[in-house]
Amino acid sequence: MTVAQNKFSNNIIEYVLFMWQMEDLARAADFNPDVYASLLGEGRTEEDRRDEMEWFEGLCSTMKNESCVISGHIQELERLVAELQQLHYNLLRVIEDKQYQQTYVSVYPSLQEFQKHMTEDGKSDVESLLTGLYGLLVLKLKGKEVSGPTQKAMDEFSQLLGLLAAHYRRRKDSESNINLN
Repeated sequence: MTVAQNKFSNNIIEYVLFMWQMEDLARAADFNPDVYASLLGEGRTEEDRRDEMEWFEGLCSTMKNESCVISGHIQELERLVAELQQLHYNLLRVIEDKQYQQTYVSVYPSLQEFQKHMTEDGKSDVESLLTGLYGLLVLKLKGKEVSGPTQKAMDEFSQLLGLLAAHYRRRKDSESNINLN
């Protein structure tokens, strides 16, 4: 199982963030799979390395085919983010999950403040939350300092997205059980 498959199976939010990172890596590496191979490190079987390389080459091919060479996200990720946004809406307005609603209410001021500073208008709540966490990841990878208020906001974003990921997984698990019967 590749890293991407593992993240997809276990935590959809981690999967989306990982995939955004891999899209950026592919662009930075000018779609050269040897760069990815050098990052795999030791401790993997030859089969695991081969699977990871095939996966990365497939991602690069998809990005080229879907015109994501310079920017943007592959259609699979766009669809997943839209699906997560729909679930977010359903948890707030249709299912009215109390824990999710309370967490959202506590996160909302930080989310609004973050959205004011975003360069792109019109992003959904979920895409904004993911963008915030991805930005934090990039800052940490670059060794940059993160202010206390920013870290607090990102912790709140993470908490809400963690709940969303758990609901997504439960929903997918129940769909799988229905399909098995």
